[in-house]
Amino acid sequence: MTDLLAYLQANVKNNPDRAALIYGDHEWSWEDLWSESRRTAAVLAKTAGPGDRVLLALNARNYVAALLACIQIGAVAVPLTRRETAREVEGIRAELSPSLCLLDDDTAQIMKLPADQRILNWGQLFGNLDRPDVRVNQDLAAVIHFSSGSTGRPKPIPRSHRNLSLEADSVADAIALGSEDVVLCTTPLQHSYAGGLMAACIRANATIGIIDGFKPSSIVEFAGKIGATILAGTPYLFCALGTLKQRAQIELPRLRFGIVGGAYLPTSFVEAFSDKFGKPLIQEYGLSEGGIVSFNSVSHLSKPTSVGRPIAGVSLSIVTETGEVAPVGITGELVVSREAMPTFYVNHEDETRRVFSGCAVRTGDLAYVDAEGDFFIVGRIKQMINVSGNKVSPAEVMEVIISSGLVEDAAITAIANSDLGEVVGALVVPKRAALEPQHLISEILQYSRRQLAAHKVPRRLTLCAEMPRLPNGKVDFKTVRMLLEAH
Repeated sequence: MTDLLAYLQANVKNNPDRAALIYGDHEWSWEDLWSESRRTAAVLAKTAGPGDRVLLALNARNYVAALLACIQIGAVAVPLTRRETAREVEGIRAELSPSLCLLDDDTAQIMKLPADQRILNWGQLFGNLDRPDVRVNQDLAAVIHFSSGSTGRPKPIPRSHRNLSLEADSVADAIALGSEDVVLCTTPLQHSYAGGLMAACIRANATIGIIDGFKPSSIVEFAGKIGATILAGTPYLFCALGTLKQRAQIELPRLRFGIVGGAYLPTSFVEAFSDKFGKPLIQEYGLSEGGIVSFNSVSHLSKPTSVGRPIAGVSLSIVTETGEVAPVGITGELVVSREAMPTFYVNHEDETRRVFSGCAVRTGDLAYVDAEGDFFIVGRIKQMINVSGNKVSPAEVMEVIISSGLVEDAAITAIANSDLGEVVGALVVPKRAALEPQHLISEILQYSRRQLAAHKVPRRLTLCAEMPRLPNGKVDFKTVRMLLEAH
């Protein structure tokens, strides 16, 4: 195993002028990125050192340079998305006690943090290229990611240098990433999903493409402009791309495939993308507590909703409520094992004991494995719906509702009920040419009754113009439940 810094230095030595990062209309070579990260490291080293935490609230390009700078001096990067409020940032600072918070001009205006000597603006980084020569312990934390927060308060997860390097190696090998590839990431690099792809690009000498905002037509245009070979995003993105107005197939001549992650992937999204772009869409599975761990490879597309098989160095297993390994086809909790996996949440001892055991992590996801060794995610344990003792998978209900052809997106959750304990609630985004609201709701429910057992049919179904989402692109179920309970 070689660490990320060594991979970066090899790229600088062997291909200094090759594009490392494309962000908007700007392109940075490996030499540019290396010089910027060294200069940043020299400035950060005046305040932070090995083991010190540094909050990074920066645009994507500056974030990459700052992350690499932290790695060089042994500091622990704490990436923020730039969507956090001042209150949220102050909460993170109180919990993690960082030595420094690094902002750029845009973030400073958004967050409006009070003046503090530990807050540094990116524009103040005017250091030379001299930095301390630090021998970094690969088993110590390199970055702190946060759990998604979709079912509770986000928890800080320290990930070691070794964990990041092992992920970079196995991801690059799993998708055959090479120096001619251009990976367009449409989700924030600050999150573990896109961060894992970024690390794999550094390892493979591939180019990272980044775009701000979420306008499907702009993403397609940018993908063509930079010659993207891999397009990475959430199901929400690929749903939108599959419904673009162009009737003819969209030409992206260099595109090899799309990668989708972060949430359940309905079959209709896969089919719509393949029809529109003429390329396959593969699913990855990963977690903030350790990064990307599996892919549904191009050779296994007969199972579009599978998250595939574990990548090199990863072990996946299904365990029952009693802790025994579940037989083939039986649903249980998915457990991930990998060398150098994170082993705790910062300041969350009870959750640490529940989730971590050595190098194994209990994911909280319900899944099963088929006879050929392919894994399928059924839902979250905390999101399963208990209708009078009958367990309902939100993923199954979502798949059925979307297959009706009447909606673009759907979120399924439990609604409290005095008689049954819980019932199924559905928040749906109708297609543009959909029917009048009440007629549409009636049609969706009739279709659902033909496809699902009675206890699985939504008792409450509400329409919305846009699905509420968290900064990482996942559905904001707290808001979903509020909208359903308000109707």
